[in-house]
Amino acid sequence: KGSRRMAIVYKNAKDVKVGGVKIAVYGGAGIGKTRLCNTAPKPLIVSAESGLLSLRNESADYVEIKTMRDLDEVYKYAKSADCTHETICLDSASEIAETVFEEFAKNEKDNRQAYLKMGDAMIHAIRNFRDLPNRHVVFNFKMKMVEDESTDSIFYVPMAPGKMIGHQVPYMFDELFCMQIKKDGTRFLQTTADRQRFCKDRSGSLEKEEPANLTSIIDKIIGT
Repeated sequence: KGSRRMAIVYKNAKDVKVGGVKIAVYGGAGIGKTRLCNTAPKPLIVSAESGLLSLRNESADYVEIKTMRDLDEVYKYAKSADCTHETICLDSASEIAETVFEEFAKNEKDNRQAYLKMGDAMIHAIRNFRDLPNRHVVFNFKMKMVEDESTDSIFYVPMAPGKMIGHQVPYMFDELFCMQIKKDGTRFLQTTADRQRFCKDRSGSLEKEEPANLTSIIDKIIGT
């Protein structure tokens, strides 16, 4: 019998369509990441922390995550035809991971096993949300300062419990921003890397510093 050869289908990058913008943002405590979520188009804020107090005077839809099952239910809603929200915001993915770790730790004598299970579950969940079709998704992360003793330099990275998530986050997204604040109190998103912060904008549509408004950023990326 002759061997069957698989036909290779050639495509052109110009034909790639944006099926929702996926953004990861990291920043220090109190920088305004939760309020940033409410600047996205029709957002649903998925929260595991008490930081929603900053939105007490604003209209914002949200759900609280207490277990991994809760997160799975939000994902099912987000990919369903019943979803009326344009943007799903995980605020913060770091806190959600910590909540999931506590859930696994209750059933594991060794915390290392709990960290491994949490890491596997959260990486799978992050990929699922990242790959949602026709939805914008924003992942907020806490920020960690890392010191390089060999060069006496300091740099900042997204933070999550365990090693697995934090190491993979920079590689999982086309849009990775660091939220900062200027001396006059203006908040902005850094979109390109420097010596202290790893950021990227693969759309090529953004300035090095963008105002902290997700609707404006998403409009630039999709070209409206």
